[in-house]
Amino acid sequence: VYIEPVNVPPDKEMMIYPSKADVVFKCVFPLISDVDRATFQIDYEDYINSRSRKCIPVPGYLPDGVLEYEIVPEIFECVLTEK
Repeated sequence: VYIEPVNVPPDKEMMIYPSKADVVFKCVFPLISDVDRATFQIDYEDYINSRSRKCIPVPGYLPDGVLEYEIVPEIFECVLTEK
């Protein structure tokens, strides 16, 4: 999945490295929802509040039936630039 930056001010751009992650979902059986629609994101505020400028993405959307997930890598480097 792609890791999306969210709530970034219009005059800034936040780049996330790497931009994609592998996610393993543990789901109920049978799975009714489509896990391909799951999204993960890093919030601008989390970036600003982190001392290392490294962040852990959180789910933006998880389909019904997802019990837990594992994301690799777990920590992402973020770089903020002016537009």
